[in-house]
Order: sequence, then C-alpha cells, then structure tokens
Amino acid sequence: MKNAILQTERLYLRKLTLDDAQALLPILGDEEVMRFSISGPMDLDEIKVALKDGFMKSYETYGFGRYAVIRKSDEAFLGFCGPSMQKLDGQGALVEIGYRFAPGYWGKGYASEAALAVKEYLFNDLNIPECISIIEPANTRSIRVAEKLGMTVLKQAKYYGKIVNVYHIKR
Repeated sequence: MKNAILQTERLYLRKLTLDDAQALLPILGDEEVMRFSISGPMDLDEIKVALKDGFMKSYETYGFGRYAVIRKSDEAFLGFCGPSMQKLDGQGALVEIGYRFAPGYWGKGYASEAALAVKEYLFNDLNIPECISIIEPANTRSIRVAEKLGMTVLKQAKYYGKIVNVYHIKR
C-alpha cells in the first residue's frame, strides 16, 4: 500500500505516475472501455501525454486527481478513479468523480467501492460541497455506480458535442 491516498476494505488508491502507462494501455486502449469517452481508445504515447498533461498536472494544480486503483490482495492494477475539474455549460469548474476499470474487473463492485471512498474524501477531507459525474444515457454501468453514490440526475447537458446526464450529490 505504498503511497496510498485512500484505502477501502479491498483497495487502495494512489497517485498515477508515468510508470503506469503500460498498465493503463489495456484499459485506455480498449474500445469497449473507451466507448463512452471523449477521446476513444488511446495508444501508449497518447496515454503518456494524458498522464503528464492531465492526471499529474491535476495533482499539482488542484491537489487531487484521478488515482490508480490497486487491489490489496495481489497488487493488481484495476483501473483508476478520482476527482477532476470539469467545465460544463459555461459554468465555473465542478468537481467530477470519474472512473475507468479493465473489463475483467467490471461487475465486482470495485468501481463503486473506489468511487464511494473518493466521494467521502472530497466531502470529509477536502470540504468540497458538491460533486458530479458526467454520464452518457446509454452507459448503464456508470449510471449504477453514480446511483450507488447517492447521485441523482441534475440535468442534461452537451459535453464535447455529446448529450449527457449530469449526476450530482451535495455534502
């Protein structure tokens, strides 16, 4: 549990590094995983850029970001989960809880477990008053995770040209 930011019963979350690029390739490079993303599947070079200019920059700028999700029992890299800043409908930045996991770990409660820990961290440790999740209506798996966090649909919006539902919850 080296450098853990958060822990749950089965998982720990830590900051992502450039060394995680290869572990992210089967996730961010997978067409099914990236079906509901704004970028689509990524290659290794694109993942390295996303790590450096997105994930790692968020840690520096906001003090938080997407975190690697590691299973405690065997140190397996399951995916990532964590907060990011999103602009939506010309509003100020909102804190979004986002997650992506390798398909082999879908349906086992890992995303909900990690996202719940992130929500509690945002509310209790960082005093963030509200968080959102931006989800396409057809993404039923992500909708179930948002609902398990107690989120409800706030509104529909256009996000990078796609119609999405904005789920939210207040502290």
